[in-house]
Amino acid sequence: MSAATFRLLIAGTLGVVSVALAAGTFEVTAGQREYQANCAACHGASGAGGGPLTDFLPRPPPDLTTCALRNGGSFPTELAWHTVDGRSFGREDKLREMPLWGESFHKAALSSSEPPDEPEQVVNAKIWSLVEYLKSIQR
Repeated sequence: MSAATFRLLIAGTLGVVSVALAAGTFEVTAGQREYQANCAACHGASGAGGGPLTDFLPRPPPDLTTCALRNGGSFPTELAWHTVDGRSFGREDKLREMPLWGESFHKAALSSSEPPDEPEQVVNAKIWSLVEYLKSIQR
């Protein structure tokens, strides 16, 4: 699949997720909003897997609702942070299929109409909200 086709699939998927969220009458947290915008396409709306892009990935993404279970009952906060951020793994990690969200969030902050004085604070807030959301969906 070409990069352009992949981008179109992601854009379409995110549009569907956005419409579904907008139609809901429930309160959406910042972390849930970040998750739906950036993670649900691969990890599924609930985090249990089966996102619409799963068939296009080399391996199915993990069930994010079982992170604590797979870590002896304790949610691995630091590992989750580094996994979402991704910059400590770097592009040379051939096993990493997930985007480097820290890098993406940083670029987005710098390219916004009013770039923040401290873009890394924006990155940290987004990652922290995602980690907190992931904690909240553990089985």
